[in-house]
Amino acid sequence: MDDEAGKAGRAATGKGAGRTAARAAAAPAGPGGGTADRTASPGPVAGGEAGSPPAAGGEAGSPPATGGRPGGKAAARKTAGNTTAGSTAAGNTAAGKAADRPAGGRVRRAGAAVKSGYHHGDLRNALIAAAVELAVEGGPERVVLREAARRVGVSPTAAYRHFDGQAELLHAVQVAGQVALADALEAGAAQVPGDPEEVAEERFMAMGRAYIHFAMERPGLYRSAFCRIPGSPDDAWTGTRPGGSEPQYRAFNLLSSALDELLATGRMPAHRRPTAEASAWAMVHGMADLVLDGPFSLLPEGEREAVIDGAVRTVLAGLLAP
Repeated sequence: MDDEAGKAGRAATGKGAGRTAARAAAAPAGPGGGTADRTASPGPVAGGEAGSPPAAGGEAGSPPATGGRPGGKAAARKTAGNTTAGSTAAGNTAAGKAADRPAGGRVRRAGAAVKSGYHHGDLRNALIAAAVELAVEGGPERVVLREAARRVGVSPTAAYRHFDGQAELLHAVQVAGQVALADALEAGAAQVPGDPEEVAEERFMAMGRAYIHFAMERPGLYRSAFCRIPGSPDDAWTGTRPGGSEPQYRAFNLLSSALDELLATGRMPAHRRPTAEASAWAMVHGMADLVLDGPFSLLPEGEREAVIDGAVRTVLAGLLAP
């Protein structure tokens, strides 16, 4: 009886030790029976489940007949490994967070887009180029500072550091249009090589045709080149005298030079020279407008070119008349 009572007590003790093992994860086995690591889940002991009485009659939690201790050193090693792995994972997580943190120390929100700053070496000219494209597409009404900034890829605030508003940007486009017109006039005159004294009349007519063709080929920029901008630096220029050496007056100065050649060669009477710029410009510009927006725009190409050539020759004949 005493022997059976002892066995029953030891069995109860073994069950209690099994429950206690669930609370002490990595503690080493105590004397007379170890505590098992719940995480480690030790394997069967001599054919039985971990924490159950040994089949060979030994105490639960005591070394099995083969010498292994469930929940002992092997479980402790496994638990330590899991703890190390957890620490490593935590370290990796911390490293990942540190990598996501910018140099200033602020943590970027998950999924937030990273906006890189835009740096342009010559933002003013880039804005003018974008505005010229807008003018080519739709004339002066299309030139808007915010749209030019959007095309360049900067904020309106950055654009306003270079231009006070649309009027200032439009004036820059106007200057660009006048420069493009001057280039067209020079290219037209260059098509008539030779001594200026001998080809002065042909060069003058070539420049007149080039003026009209520029309006036809680049109507948006042409309109922008001659739009009125109240308060602009050129607002006071009347167009009856040279405006200066600035780029926007180059086309007018080329016309003046062509008229001077007609005068220098004796082809144009001196009394016609004072108002020659206004007369020639008005007639050629009027023809350009009629071809661009008037009834002459409906003419077939061949007939239209004949009308243009006739108008330019008439302008020259009036300047050369006695």
